[in-house]
Amino acid sequence: MIKLIKFYLQFLQIFSSRLAGKKAFDIFQITNRKTIREREKNFYDAFQTIILEDEKESFPVITNNLDSDQKVVLVHGWNSNLAALQEVANALNNAGIRFYAFNLPAHGKSKLSKTNLYASKERFKRVVECIDDKSNLSFVAHSFGSAVTAYGLSEMQVNAKHLVFLTVPESIEMMFSELAGLFGLNDKTLDQVYAEATKLVKEDVKEITVQRKLEKVDYNKALFIHDKFDKVIPFDNSERVHASAHDSKLIAFENIGHYRMLTNPEVLRATMDFVLEPVEAEIVE
Repeated sequence: MIKLIKFYLQFLQIFSSRLAGKKAFDIFQITNRKTIREREKNFYDAFQTIILEDEKESFPVITNNLDSDQKVVLVHGWNSNLAALQEVANALNNAGIRFYAFNLPAHGKSKLSKTNLYASKERFKRVVECIDDKSNLSFVAHSFGSAVTAYGLSEMQVNAKHLVFLTVPESIEMMFSELAGLFGLNDKTLDQVYAEATKLVKEDVKEITVQRKLEKVDYNKALFIHDKFDKVIPFDNSERVHASAHDSKLIAFENIGHYRMLTNPEVLRATMDFVLEPVEAEIVE
């Protein structure tokens, strides 16, 4: 399929970079929704489901509905679903902490076929807004979900006690640039992709970086966890975001993978230890 799309876009850009850029931007928003596995289905059924609505569709939010002062919002990555973070959710439940897990548009059980960072951060904001008491709220996000979290919080008056980013893409520009390389887009076509994205988000897409968004987020402390040999998002993405983020620390692992990290016991332990730390605790670099 990738070879076919690559041929189509490269052929189209010979005649019109503008049209090729528009088509590429549309294709880049299409998700590859995988069949929800049996153990993931069990997670959907194990806890309470709240149904929320946005402009596009109704969607489920899974929560353990505990009477807990501390609450954690879980945000999955691209081509994934809310159950991808079930190991974290179960650990939070065992610790007596309430969690909220939801599907981004065009993911999981969504009926939509495509989405983008803008639509995803709007879904994120919708979920956070439904939480009555936000006085002790933390966030655990994976990959694309980390960018969604930073973008969404930058537009909200919400204090995040703890931010945990299990890998983080540094910028939209980086993501589009890698896709352009994969499909063989020339500079003119890629510029049109940027133009289409800028039109959608109503700000220069090249200026949308996690670093800049985090500068606008009210958070106490942040943890970045990344595999040094991550083949999906290079490790230096987390290095640069961490370097510019206040009160943050970076834990580098080796050979835990990009997706396998979500079930890695050491990653889970580091995540839970951080979420359970008092916000007054000093972070050791």
